[in-house]
Amino acid sequence: MRSPVSWDATQLADRLVRRSQHLGPAGNVEQCRNTLSVKNPRLIPFDHLAIALDRNWVDSRRPLADHVEYLTVFWDALVTVRPELGVMSLTDRTRVRRELLVDSAAAIGAYLHVASRLYPRPDFSLLVHLRDNVPGTSLDFFSRQNQIWTDVGVLEPAITRDGQCVLKLRKAKEANPAMRQVVTALLGLDPSTTTAVL
Repeated sequence: MRSPVSWDATQLADRLVRRSQHLGPAGNVEQCRNTLSVKNPRLIPFDHLAIALDRNWVDSRRPLADHVEYLTVFWDALVTVRPELGVMSLTDRTRVRRELLVDSAAAIGAYLHVASRLYPRPDFSLLVHLRDNVPGTSLDFFSRQNQIWTDVGVLEPAITRDGQCVLKLRKAKEANPAMRQVVTALLGLDPSTTTAVL
């Protein structure tokens, strides 16, 4: 059973969604359902965003408005380097979900963990590494074909109903900590200080 999300995280998620041009005003957060259907081009359900904040954003004594302002600017910077985290057509969103992990809930949790690590004096120039390719190749680092995602346990083999072998995201308990560690290392942060919140 999923643990309840704190009131603070829910309030922060609500304010962020309302404030960010890439989220609420653009209709990019699913407000009514807890899952996204294959025909839903939105980025993330609201509940998943609140959970990601609850488990990755370190509380501080600064006012909520300061957190919202910071995260809004942070999300702008994210979308600059990874447009997949903004609004996309259904065709493009479907392609991204099929080929990449960049807009997965695990990845979004990792970005928010990075935001918390950098707060309140961020170096957003680090985010450019989110565009990196797999070393020595032209393969996007967040490609499902990147062997690192299987090695660290973000992806695992699965058999479809028609007998095809595919790679699927593992459950959050296994995938989220591994994704956080890989993304923090990619950005040149010390992954050993990654919190073990699940």
